[in-house]
This record gives sequence, structure tokens and C-alpha cells, in this order.
Amino acid sequence: MTTLLLILCSIVLTAAIIWCLHKYQIRKTLEIAESSKPLSPLDIDTHAPAIQHRREVNVMPEIGLGTQPNRSWSDEIKSLRDSGYYKEALALSKRQYPRMLAFRQSLITLRTRLRQEPGQSEESLRDLYQTAVLGDLVRVSNKSDKTIADIESLTDRLKEPQVIWNTLGYRNLELLTKTDCKLLVQHWGEPRHHDNIDNIF
Repeated sequence: MTTLLLILCSIVLTAAIIWCLHKYQIRKTLEIAESSKPLSPLDIDTHAPAIQHRREVNVMPEIGLGTQPNRSWSDEIKSLRDSGYYKEALALSKRQYPRMLAFRQSLITLRTRLRQEPGQSEESLRDLYQTAVLGDLVRVSNKSDKTIADIESLTDRLKEPQVIWNTLGYRNLELLTKTDCKLLVQHWGEPRHHDNIDNIF
């Protein structure tokens, strides 16, 4: 008899708990639905000029040094790139040189920009090759000793990447993909030589 009463009590208790949880879930669902309602539209002056939806993003010097506690600089670059702000994404990548990941991020951004162009521009091709050469220069040298001034000096030496193309080529550049090489050959022709980067510089 006692066992039967215990079983009945446990069934009643379980049913009460289930009912309470059900009521709590319904209340929470209503709260979420209420909070996700769209905001009422703002009163807009019809005589005021139309708001420009796409505005230029200015990458501040602080970006990459600690923009958001849970967001890395590479996430910031990806977010800018995905939004079509290639110039800002490249500027942020360059602030992280001489990290190899920063060079890789720059190259990803340049490839994305090239794909979006109706025809591959000479400027984008030069930037792609220049960044790959610069990244490999930093990689083969002692990159821990490289300062921003050193990298800027190396960049100045790469102002005419097509000249370097005929002596350095592409086979020994680790940062270029097969697609990059095909694209560069298509526009600049097959280089005369394929040398090692430390022999050229």
C-alpha cells in the first residue's frame, strides 16, 4: 500500500514539474517573440536628402591592436573583405606585417578583389605579385628582425614587379597558388628565369 502511494505521489510530482516547465517555456517564447519585433520606423524628413546606405569605412589605427575583446585582427580583415571593403582590409593586413598570416590575408583579399573585377586590372596583378614576393622575402630572412621601416624599404624595391617577374619568376614563390601563376602568365607571359628569392635580393 505504501509503495502504491509513493508511486502515485511521484507521478503527481512529475506531472506538476512537467506542467511548470511547459508554462515557463511558453512564457520565455513569448518574451523572445516580443523582443524580436522590428522597431517602429523613424520619422524621416521627406525633404532631407536620401541616406546613403553604403558608406566608406575608415580603418582607424587602433584596429588590429584591440578592437573587440573576442575578435581577432584576422576576423576583422575577413569581415571587411566579405563586405567588399578591400582597401580597408588590405590596410589592416599591412599593419600586421611581418606576420606570415598577414601576408596570406592580404593575398586572399587581393584574389577576392581580382575575382570581383570585370577584367583583371594591371594594378591588382602587380599588387598580388608584389605581396607574394614581399611575403617570401620576409619568410626566408629572419622576420623577427624585420621592422615596418625594413618592410617599407623592401616594398620600394618592388615598385616594378614585372621587371622582377622576368628574373625571379613564380616557381619558387611559396605564397602564389597555381591559379595565381596561370593568371600572371596569361597577362605577363612566361618569365625568362625562375630564380630563388635570396639570389635576386
